[in-house]
Amino acid sequence: MNSVSGTKKFTRASGSFVTDGFVVGNKFTASGFGGGVDGIYTILTISALEIVVNEAVAGDITGGGDERLIADDELATGGGYTQNTKTTGTVTVTEDDTYDRCDSTFPTVTWTASGANIGPTPGAIIYDTTADVVICYIDFDGEVTKSPPDSLSIGNGTLRVA
Repeated sequence: MNSVSGTKKFTRASGSFVTDGFVVGNKFTASGFGGGVDGIYTILTISALEIVVNEAVAGDITGGGDERLIADDELATGGGYTQNTKTTGTVTVTEDDTYDRCDSTFPTVTWTASGANIGPTPGAIIYDTTADVVICYIDFDGEVTKSPPDSLSIGNGTLRVA
């Protein structure tokens, strides 16, 4: 992994920042870079191989393997939630040429709190693992916490692109 001074970028040669759960507007912690790069950054834009941040990056650092970027806003695995394990199942896509839009409908995904709380979390990310693209962010309009035996569910919804 590399930090790039002057361009406010962190880059990688392979893998995906998107699949790893990084989201525009979220913060992450950089560690193991040294040279004044270690710290907390806010994501401005993101792609599979590049994160552009709001803050200045102190220096050009070519990674040697000890560098880490840790998403500060992603829920940790525990309490009935496991990162990157849920899929929406069958997605139905309907094209509407009259109104020039597309509706994608997906079934409900549920996590049941067990042994500890799930959250707090401000929302959920839906992304396409085959294209490595964030499809949408569902804003819960505030922090949500579920205590055992309650469940956190998203879905049975329609995403409309017009």
